[in-house]
Amino acid sequence: MIKIEIENTKLDTRSGTSSRTGNDYTIREQQALMFKEGERFPDKIKVNIKDGASAYAPGIYTLCESSFSVSRFGGIEVRPVLVRIQELTKAAS
Repeated sequence: MIKIEIENTKLDTRSGTSSRTGNDYTIREQQALMFKEGERFPDKIKVNIKDGASAYAPGIYTLCESSFSVSRFGGIEVRPVLVRIQELTKAAS
């Protein structure tokens, strides 16, 4: 299981205008640590936060099943949606 640790609620925000479409955009990201089985040290990652959504609270998470979908070319697409590990254990009991 991949574990993702959120240490704080700070969001990094970038915005601009797309050179391709001319549309304005805003990207909101939250720093996290990703722990993989068998690895000694975590990797630093960024998790995108949807517009209007709050930052994830500090804690330990994993990827929700809704993170995975089929791309338009039939491959797997991953857009991380996190679920607290505590919530998973409560749902299983």
